[in-house]
Order: sequence, then C-alpha cells, then structure tokens
Amino acid sequence: MRGPLVERVGPARGGRRREARRRGGAAGARDDGREPPAGAARLYPLLAGRHYPKVLVRPAQGELEGFVRLLEREGIAVRRPDVVDFARRFASPHWRSNGFCTASPRDGILVVGDEIIETPMAWRSRYFEVHAYRTLLKDYWARGARWVSAPKPELRDELYDAGLRTAGEG
Repeated sequence: MRGPLVERVGPARGGRRREARRRGGAAGARDDGREPPAGAARLYPLLAGRHYPKVLVRPAQGELEGFVRLLEREGIAVRRPDVVDFARRFASPHWRSNGFCTASPRDGILVVGDEIIETPMAWRSRYFEVHAYRTLLKDYWARGARWVSAPKPELRDELYDAGLRTAGEG
C-alpha cells in the first residue's frame, strides 16, 4: 500500500480551482533509532531497524484510507508515492543508515504555488526519503511545475554530539 498524495483535479465548490495535498503512509515504516523526535524518543529505539508493529500500523492505515475515501468523494484524485523498502540499508561516502518512512513529506517537500522546493533532511535515516516522491515530482515538473532542490548536507559524524542532553532530560 502506498501513502497518499492528493490533488484537486476539478473545480471545488463555488467553481474555484483548489488543490489539497496530503502525503504519506504508515505501512512499512522503519527507523534506525539514531535520531528519534522528542515525542517518540521512548518508542523509536525499540523499533530501531524493525517494521512498525501491526498494532500501530493497522489503525493508522485505516484512518488514512478513510481520509482517502472522503477526499475521493469530494472529487479529489489521490496519488501515492512509490513503495520503498525501508529494510534496505543505504549509504553516502561518509555514513550508512536504514530508511525511515514516507509519512511526513511536508518535511522534505515545500510547495508554493507551482514551485516545488525539495529541502534537505538532517536525519541520515531520512536523507533519501524524497526519492519515494520522484515519480510524482517528475510528473508535476513535466506538466509545468518548477522544481528546485536545496543543497544536501554531508551529515558527517563530527556534526553530531551523541552525549548531548536537552534541557528537559536532566
């Protein structure tokens, strides 16, 4: 199952053309446990390099599919990113990582009007996340959207402080 990307394909109520975008998917999500967001800090190390438990994925996927049905009833075509195997490790010349997921494209893709801005990721596990959207991005570009990509950081080890504690951690 691919996470959705939705776009308004016809006039909205009142005759104005609108676009709605929502992307992502819960199925197959993985993390290497190195860079968890603060709210999920306890959960992510337990899931490091593993598939998310079905007890978490099933309800999320059900909600997502319900949202897709609602959008389709409103005349919105739902497009989905390519399926990615997050179990597969990848690397740069400076590091190796597992993938994460494609549930939050708003972090790596900014759309302003007809311009798509691909933004860099600070987590190694999310470095290539936007690749799941390449098929869609190339389609939008071929249809006239402008597409730019900010330079990607090297994410070398010396940029990370493994012993860093934030104010609330004691």
